[in-house]
Amino acid sequence: MSAFELVPERYTEYLALRQRMLVEEPAAFLSSPTDDIAQGLADFTELMARVHNDIFVAESQGRLVATAGVVRQQREKIRHRAHIWGVFCEAPERGNGFGRASVSACIERARTWEGVSVVSLSVSASGGPALALYESLGFVKWGTEPDAIRVGGVAYDEHHLTLPL
Repeated sequence: MSAFELVPERYTEYLALRQRMLVEEPAAFLSSPTDDIAQGLADFTELMARVHNDIFVAESQGRLVATAGVVRQQREKIRHRAHIWGVFCEAPERGNGFGRASVSACIERARTWEGVSVVSLSVSASGGPALALYESLGFVKWGTEPDAIRVGGVAYDEHHLTLPL
């Protein structure tokens, strides 16, 4: 199982997957379908043009089924950090290695960025299988933020994790 870097020819397909993930797993993401930073192809293309901001995807039978993004922090004092975001795997494909491949590709990309020594991510406290995946990759939970997000009036805590490189 492997993941590959998202290419411009598949941006539209990725945006459709992103909308599904925001709808299907609302407690897992800070964005919602109505306030996502990538509302359209032009906005998303501009976002992807930024340096040290990459998305990796995995496919099954020719269609995208899993994704994870990695971004390097740009401020001088935290440039040694990268953050993994937007991790998702379609429900029928979970447990088949697609999510692991996408997150692993992000970790490997962060390792290529000179000076990056830490990768962080956050996961909803309701996301037990995702937390188990991250811990199996070596991430260590360092804290839990109570009431981190609210969806439909329901509060969700969020775990914060880091992985030293």
